[in-house]
Amino acid sequence: MKASKILCVLALCLFPVTAMAASDGTIGTTSTGTAVISVTIPKLIRARSFSDFNMSASYPGTGDLNANDDLNISTNYATAGYRLTGTGTGASSAFTVTDGTQTIAYNAYFNDVSGTTGRVALATGTPLTAQTGAATTLASATLNANLSIEMLQANLQAVNAGAYTGTITLVFTPE
Repeated sequence: MKASKILCVLALCLFPVTAMAASDGTIGTTSTGTAVISVTIPKLIRARSFSDFNMSASYPGTGDLNANDDLNISTNYATAGYRLTGTGTGASSAFTVTDGTQTIAYNAYFNDVSGTTGRVALATGTPLTAQTGAATTLASATLNANLSIEMLQANLQAVNAGAYTGTITLVFTPE
């Protein structure tokens, strides 16, 4: 009996009961009722300011191609930490572009501040954790992260002339 009382007390401590305090009005010349209003807002994240990478006009036939885009990552929580997972449209979600016959592999990098200094290589499907620097209000438009793409000369010179396209997808998740 004593053990069951202890378990009941523990259960109440570990799993508190939320009491609602709604009340009905009484009969009279006026009647007042009340209701508690509650809402739980989850951690939210927003990624925006993405631009397409049009690299085709800039390849002179030698050297690597590089492009980058500053992004806005914003949240509704104070620590503003997040992780992201990147995937491409190649086989097994590889980072590639294709003309429908041939493919060109590219490297993708992410930086949790604007600009490319300090960027980290993305591995397709592998979360990049412990990212910081996001704004702590969802309405913020501050550019505070960077996505960069690198196509190596060896990959560019190994394919036939043509129009190559692909898509990179980044999924951001609050931590």
